[in-house]
Amino acid sequence: METYTNSFGADWHLSGNALAGALPVMLLGHFIAANKERFLKLPGRATVLLLCGCHPSALIERIGRADSLYIYLFHFLIIRLLRLCLQNAPVEQTVTDWCLPVAVIVLSVLLAELIVRIKGEAGRK
Repeated sequence: METYTNSFGADWHLSGNALAGALPVMLLGHFIAANKERFLKLPGRATVLLLCGCHPSALIERIGRADSLYIYLFHFLIIRLLRLCLQNAPVEQTVTDWCLPVAVIVLSVLLAELIVRIKGEAGRK
């Protein structure tokens, strides 16, 4: 992605956020519009259950409210550190391509949670 956007001089953050944020939503909208008749045939109970399953949980809401700043600040550093650790590891490229994003998400959330807890403990003293 970085090579692609830099090849025509685009700003990585602008292009990355637009492609990563807007493109999936546009594709989902296109998919829903293309399969509108199929979705309209779903029974009412299935639709209600799907909608209830899509509501954000209390955990996700708390992570978004309390941890999002630290996730945003440290995710790029975690990506760089993991790439440095894995560059000489005897692991196939396809494995790292699929596992690296998940590892970055997990480590970013854990680090953010740790920071929030330490900050909370320091605030109570």
